[in-house]
Amino acid sequence: MIKWMAAVLCALLFFMCAACAEQAWQFDADCHWQGEQNPAAHVWNDEKTCDICRVQVEWFDGLTDLYLYNDRGDLCITRSFLADGRCIDDTRREITYDDAGWMAAESVYEFGVLRRSFTYAMVETEWGPEQRTRTITEYREDGTYRVRTPDSDVILQFAADGTLTGEYDEFTAYDEYGYPVAIELWDGQVLVEKVCLEYDGNGYPVAERYYEQGRLVKECLYTRLDESGMGDLYVDRVLTYASDGTVTTTCYDRYGLEIE
Repeated sequence: MIKWMAAVLCALLFFMCAACAEQAWQFDADCHWQGEQNPAAHVWNDEKTCDICRVQVEWFDGLTDLYLYNDRGDLCITRSFLADGRCIDDTRREITYDDAGWMAAESVYEFGVLRRSFTYAMVETEWGPEQRTRTITEYREDGTYRVRTPDSDVILQFAADGTLTGEYDEFTAYDEYGYPVAIELWDGQVLVEKVCLEYDGNGYPVAERYYEQGRLVKECLYTRLDESGMGDLYVDRVLTYASDGTVTTTCYDRYGLEIE
């Protein structure tokens, strides 16, 4: 009965988090939510974890972060809220395990949209069994996706219906300090995509430039919170270049929210 009640509370937590972004949201030591809806009271222990639903809370730099772990101790839900109630991170991991209890696969959702998935395999090494990543799948907005393996430079591209549409070779160039400065995707002798990365004198990223078929299509420009160069690093501007020459600039704040 207790386990069933805990499961219900966790389910309520999941749906209430979505509602929090739509209303004034605050966090204190006694309640998760205080707003127009009925507050969900929780019992906090010394580890800032609720004894009822096992949600863990952390406060840092004006943010409230919620973490929920499964019975195996793996992180499965992460959410971050601003003081005004806006949700700036909603990440969920769906994990499956093999018969021995090892992680076999996981899917990562951001705000309910599937973004990445991984498959794993156990390999025998001289130090014993070791878990390694077999495949990494990245999903795009248009429904297409790409699959790669860590020990290969070949990337497979698929249509939304699962049809194989491309097989590319990936090459990465590094500077004298070991930083990647160019990542190229080739279809035979044809350069399909290229990403150029620029760094400052301390090795921190300054810009990322994306090219398709040799044409610049997007730039991501980084900045810091203060002029000393020691503040948090984040992308504050994204420039998008259309084929007709139109340039669109989108600005973001330190939390990744668009500035209108």
